[in-house]
Amino acid sequence: MSLARRDRQFDRLELAATAYLGLPLLPFLWAWWRWPVTVLAGVLLAVTARAVFARHRRESPDLGAGLWLVLLAVALLWVASSGLLGGLPLNEDWSVRMRVLRDLTVGAWPVGYGPGPQGDTMLRFSMGYYLVPAGLGALTGGVEAARGLLGVWTALGVLLALALVMPDRRERQPRAVALVIALFVGFSGMDLVGFLLGRAATPALGEHIEWWTPWLQYSSQTTLLFWVPNHALPAWLAAAVVWRHRAAGLAPAPAAILLTAAAFWSPLACVSLLPLLVLATMRGQGLADWLRELARPAVLAMLPVLALLAAFVSFGIVVEEAPADRQALADVVAPTASWHAWLVFQLLEWGLVAGVLMSAGWHRVGWTFRVACALLLLLPLLRFGPGNDLVMRAGIAPLTLLLLCTAQALQRRQLAPAWQRVAWVVLLVGCATPAQELIRQTQPGARWPDDGRSLAQAQGRPWHYVGVLRPGLLTQALRPPVVLR
Repeated sequence: MSLARRDRQFDRLELAATAYLGLPLLPFLWAWWRWPVTVLAGVLLAVTARAVFARHRRESPDLGAGLWLVLLAVALLWVASSGLLGGLPLNEDWSVRMRVLRDLTVGAWPVGYGPGPQGDTMLRFSMGYYLVPAGLGALTGGVEAARGLLGVWTALGVLLALALVMPDRRERQPRAVALVIALFVGFSGMDLVGFLLGRAATPALGEHIEWWTPWLQYSSQTTLLFWVPNHALPAWLAAAVVWRHRAAGLAPAPAAILLTAAAFWSPLACVSLLPLLVLATMRGQGLADWLRELARPAVLAMLPVLALLAAFVSFGIVVEEAPADRQALADVVAPTASWHAWLVFQLLEWGLVAGVLMSAGWHRVGWTFRVACALLLLLPLLRFGPGNDLVMRAGIAPLTLLLLCTAQALQRRQLAPAWQRVAWVVLLVGCATPAQELIRQTQPGARWPDDGRSLAQAQGRPWHYVGVLRPGLLTQALRPPVVLR
């Protein structure tokens, strides 16, 4: 294999990150599907995994024991600050997520909730984040063990993400490492300015300030970890892989298995990961060679698995029982949008940083920067979900790439001194958002203890977590749900 071909394959660290995302697929295929589907999907997954493993590069970035310890300490401290490792409160979104973890831990798989108004119901959503901690918790110590394991599982994902974005060996000076870590933890839009403009008042200490535009949000890195690590981790890991392969490109088979693994964690994050990974596979070769690689069995094998995951996470959606203002799940353009609000949002959330980077010259910013900006421009014109989840989750990967472009420009001193000062001002103002999140974690709040109630008993049957089984091929392919008692 030529050097150019080898550079397009995973190295060991990238392989480990993909294995971390893909591991939950194994218990899912085993426990949720009847044996013919399990065998077929398992064989297809094995075909791609074998090809990717056989071709992967045996070397890994030599981070050294000292740097690994630093990254581990940062990951543990950051995750502990969220409340996932105990001691600190968890924000209100975890009242639902902890019940999901509880049901997966105490219930037999696949978890069911019994008959509903339109048919039998079962737990149905992209559960890649939860299955490993829930399964191990069920085997070791129950719900509390699963909660602790969820924090450890999250810290492992953060550790892998930090390791993937470390500077190249020739640039890995302590200052460069500290810069990347600081940006990865603290990167955010200028939410404080938006909040002051919209509310004409300063936020209270610990107040969540990211909804200053009521119908849009691009979340800060710390907000993502504290509120939605299930969406953040796959987007961070996959975006980091794209970044590492921005020059030589990425072979389609590794890209296909990475996309499949990420889709089981967060389909919405994959809305932006898909074009990024496709473009990464097109780098470093002609169109004919690219099409030839796409036709390989290791790539085609992932298409049925992706289709199976798409069918599972979308079946049996019932919105008729939701409030009237939440029944419309999708719009091409957000109904409350105005071009003035859209422009202000884009400028404050990422546009000013992007403008500063462009001052270094169009030839220096690279294709990842240009594609990230295009995605960030277009996403706010769409809406999916009652909280416009599409923008928040699909924006994670392009914002991660923008973060890495910023770190590279500052590290390599590609900006003129005046522009560099502007960049630091914008970044420091943005730090108000993660600071608010960290302050809130020091204030009194709930740990959402297990009160013995299932998700259905406490929250009803929310459409994005519970599906209704109706006659059809999918119902025949799934194992009968075991009603949670």
